[in-house]
Amino acid sequence: MNANQIVHPKIGDIYEKLTVIGPPENGNRAWYYPVECICGYTFQIRRDRYKVTTACASCAKTKHSADYNRLRKVWKEMKRRCDSSVSHKFHRYGGRGIKVCAEWNDFNSFNQWAISSGYQEGLTIDRINNDGNYEPSNCRWISSEENNIARSRKILDVRTGRVFINRAEASKALGITTSYLSMLCSGTYQSPYFDLKYTV
Repeated sequence: MNANQIVHPKIGDIYEKLTVIGPPENGNRAWYYPVECICGYTFQIRRDRYKVTTACASCAKTKHSADYNRLRKVWKEMKRRCDSSVSHKFHRYGGRGIKVCAEWNDFNSFNQWAISSGYQEGLTIDRINNDGNYEPSNCRWISSEENNIARSRKILDVRTGRVFINRAEASKALGITTSYLSMLCSGTYQSPYFDLKYTV
């Protein structure tokens, strides 16, 4: 059987609780895919069982809470965009030197922080300093609406009267990072060189 005649799942594809973590392997009579379950257990699954088997044997018998499953996906995607060069988001995270702190390499630690920090369904993880790492002191949970507003709010340069349509435009024009820009606009940091604020 020719691999070029078969449409294989891509590395990173997720189905139910399983994530494909490697290229297909050709066995004696069938193709096998290396997968990782939401619990962290890795194993190989035969091609004809892909999308039939939805979890490892242990998790198939165990019902995790919906929050647990969602947070597990958040954690895996966070690590993937920071650690895996095959992620289409790597250039914006790991490629810029952004890392996941050592404490959060363990999902249980991340899960405990998430619950104690107010995680709820519909919230997304946000780094306060856009140039900082994923770590407890630099992360919070915000709604998608808040995230979109933060990215799209207009910014006024009080000294010149110029209005920028969003953080990206202001950052480029002023030659400063978006995270520093956010601190100036929110009043978290005062600078003798800039007087910026959000506007409608």
